[in-house]
Amino acid sequence: LGHQLRADRGTDQVRVIDRATLTESTAVSVGDDPWGIDVDDYFVIVCCEDSHDIYRIDSRDFSVDQMDQAPDADPR
Repeated sequence: LGHQLRADRGTDQVRVIDRATLTESTAVSVGDDPWGIDVDDYFVIVCCEDSHDIYRIDSRDFSVDQMDQAPDADPR
């Protein structure tokens, strides 16, 4: 990725920072209180602490999909 990612727990967004210019290129809204980020190829996986939701962000176009999980799963 040519970007740096930052979970903004106050606004419930993942902020995308361009590494070349160190400016925010976009912000992606996700669930309540994003705290965990993992990168896998083109996908960014975000876990949200308060809502217990998991989101997949496609780093090519920054589209967002909520991922299914078992009802008793803990995203941590």
